[in-house]
Amino acid sequence: PPVQPWQKLGVDLLKHKLMWYLLVIDYYSRYLELKTLPRQDSQTIAKNGSSLFLPLTEFHRCSLQTTNHY
Repeated sequence: PPVQPWQKLGVDLLKHKLMWYLLVIDYYSRYLELKTLPRQDSQTIAKNGSSLFLPLTEFHRCSLQTTNHY
């Protein structure tokens, strides 16, 4: 278990009413950040995620594989 804030994070993408969001939750404090994403591509996710993570750690850009569940 984490012993300080922002040590362990949960990160997920979600879609609600045709809008995509980046959700980040701190396991220690249960604090959450929710950012609206104009697009669901790796560059947009990296850009929006880096504004949360850069003060804390190095953010690696990577391609995300998504699946649609119907």
